[in-house]
Amino acid sequence: MTTSQMIGKVTQDKFRFSTFNVCASFILAWPFPFIVGLIGVLLSAAWQYPFVHHLGQALAVPMSLAVFCFMRELVRTDGLFIGHFDWDPELVHRSFAHYRQLLWIYLPMMVVQDFANLYSDIDVSATLGRLAFIISNLAVSFFLWRLYHEKIPMTYGDIPEGKAHIGHNLFWWVLIIIPQILNYTALKGYLTSSQSVMNKLEVSAVLGVITLLIYYLTKRLMLLQKRRLAFDRAKAKRQEILAQRLAEMEEEKEDSFSSREMQIEVEEPEIDLEKKSVPNRYACCAHYCC
Repeated sequence: MTTSQMIGKVTQDKFRFSTFNVCASFILAWPFPFIVGLIGVLLSAAWQYPFVHHLGQALAVPMSLAVFCFMRELVRTDGLFIGHFDWDPELVHRSFAHYRQLLWIYLPMMVVQDFANLYSDIDVSATLGRLAFIISNLAVSFFLWRLYHEKIPMTYGDIPEGKAHIGHNLFWWVLIIIPQILNYTALKGYLTSSQSVMNKLEVSAVLGVITLLIYYLTKRLMLLQKRRLAFDRAKAKRQEILAQRLAEMEEEKEDSFSSREMQIEVEEPEIDLEKKSVPNRYACCAHYCC
């Protein structure tokens, strides 16, 4: 029996299954980024060709690709989000599809930005780097807008009918607008500052995902402990009921045995009235004759 088949069963489900899933997902997320990084290191060794050298440097640390591969492992059918956290499979797959479409634009634009920043020509950074930054921010805002319409339960909770989801709307619209504000500042000439702020926001987003992951792992641990305690209480209560029934059965047996001992069987002799009546008649006749 695989670990995914044990999830949800009180007597078989263990928290170490979730930690093992996270560790396995982290390990399986690195082969492809490692190959891309190795290619980047090999290209960066060609220092006599500046274009190839800087392109290799841009590919040397593919952290965004590693995050994508890690998330890809977590959203599998038997992965952490669906198999362990019991999230809606359709919502998880749709959200990851949006994220995958974002990466098709975001990753190439990040490579172009890194290449433009490393290239010695300032005109390349001012034109090509700015264009890649703007395109990547537009893609990020579009991705966040699609997540906003997915109504993720973390922000779109159950509220009374007719009430607005103020927290949900405020949270997502702030995230959607921030990249466009950075695009505006980049067009005004503050490209380096805008890129620095965006990098800090990306690091904050990764830390936020890690925090949520730790939160839901802790929540799952507490749920497992709660289920186990409830199961132990139900088991103890069942044993108590069975012991009580056995005691009642023993008591009934003792009562029935004592009642049988208390019963006294009295044998009443049978009297034949026909035989006794004949001597009496003779006695009576003798008395009257006298």
